Amino acid sequence: MQSRNFYAILWIYMIEMTLVVVIIKIVIFDPEHFGIQTPGAQVYITRFAATLLMHMELIMDVKQGLNMI
Repeated sequence: MQSRNFYAILWIYMIEMTLVVVIIKIVIFDPEHFGIQTPGAQVYITRFAATLLMHMELIMDVKQGLNMI
């Protein structure tokens, strides 16, 4: 069991480090292709509304989980 967990953690670590290397490569070595664009107010309002709706959807599940505990 411990060796299986170790190899699972090692696999996840390798994937995460690969992603970090790819991100660093893009940001540092290809700066002309990398750009951060901030969205407009409409996008922020839509995100806020979606976040509210998703959290409201989870309220009953959280209450049920607390009742189970």
